[in-house]
Amino acid sequence: MENKTAILVLNGKEFDSRSFKEIYKDQFLIAVDGGINHIFNNFPETRINLHIGDMDSCDTKALENLTIEKTIKFPVEKDYSDYDLALEEAHILGYNNFIVFGAFGGRRDHFISNYETSIYFASKGLNKQSKNLFSILHKSKSSTDIDTPEIKEETIPCCFSPIILIGKNENMYFLNTSTKFKFKPETKLSLFAGTEKVKHLSIKGFKYKLMDSELSRNHPLGLSNRAVDEKQLIEFTKGVLVVIENKK
Repeated sequence: MENKTAILVLNGKEFDSRSFKEIYKDQFLIAVDGGINHIFNNFPETRINLHIGDMDSCDTKALENLTIEKTIKFPVEKDYSDYDLALEEAHILGYNNFIVFGAFGGRRDHFISNYETSIYFASKGLNKQSKNLFSILHKSKSSTDIDTPEIKEETIPCCFSPIILIGKNENMYFLNTSTKFKFKPETKLSLFAGTEKVKHLSIKGFKYKLMDSELSRNHPLGLSNRAVDEKQLIEFTKGVLVVIENKK
């Protein structure tokens, strides 16, 4: 399957407009319900490929003035969140990697819903392609420049995450396969089990290392680690691992 990246903008109060400006380069853009307000308030000339949701939090001016190619409206009373519906529609359209803005801020229950939805879609294994999303965020080189001789290149995607939530203070990577990163040394990171268990977890290039360990969702063993090498390797065989990068 071809790697295709979609950018989603949700309605959380925290919208990192600076990162959006740096990352967005005419990728497929989905405004999720009131996420359209962030686009209108910050980048009113931006074309929206898909606007989806129950439309209960959209600014009328945004709807009237933005260029929107397609709209899908759902009833307010429904079984799934707008974010869930947006990911499902994007996958139907052939997109398998997602960079998400506006997932933080505002109601805590909404954030928990966004977090759980990201885990759910990563756990479905929809996105197991070696798309170098990390390089988009950090402007690093291509995936071929990470030399880890003991790991076969074709089995370990470089800097890959199927879903990344972008915030002003942190980024969250939802991983469903072993991954290489190039976080700058001293970057503060935490690793959590998104699913009940993450099996056979090994991490290299961090201050606190793990080797063939099991991470449980109800035991936050991976809290407050940091990168010490220029290259890091995270390996595991089963589960969804959530890596939180602190940007400040």
